[in-house]
Amino acid sequence: IIAQNKFRDEELLDTQAELKNCEMDIASRTKNPATGMLGAKITPTITLEDAWKKVQSDEYGAVIFVGGSGSVDYFNDQTALNIARKAFASNKVKVLASICLAGIILANAGVLNGRKATVWDSGDLSNVKHLESKGALFADNDVVVDGKLVTASGPHAARFFGQEINGILK
Repeated sequence: IIAQNKFRDEELLDTQAELKNCEMDIASRTKNPATGMLGAKITPTITLEDAWKKVQSDEYGAVIFVGGSGSVDYFNDQTALNIARKAFASNKVKVLASICLAGIILANAGVLNGRKATVWDSGDLSNVKHLESKGALFADNDVVVDGKLVTASGPHAARFFGQEINGILK
């Protein structure tokens, strides 16, 4: 799941490269071309609403929220939060993941309570404090795996993030 504007390019593209053998949908608010912070243009294959329907039908083995400054659009979006909650509760979904700022989505959905997680932070610790205020156990690592939850701290960790997800899905 990516923001329509200002998703973080590497967090999508590097993760996607590590999952090259997996069938995947790219979801956003619309199926109009989405633009990354560094200029990548991606045409989503489905809308966020379509992704919600597929998650409800247990059609996914993994749900991944990509960060970047545009991911704030989903911090309080009820469809995005419901996708995270349903994916977390589903026995079919093996991985619920977020990278960079998108960790706030998982925190706001309530799925990080009592779980280890990481998030991108600009140095003021506001994102770390937000995760902790929602019950997360912050771990200052590039990638953190806690059960089916996989979180990563930012674009520099995107390849390793994708590798961890791929390993769980195999």
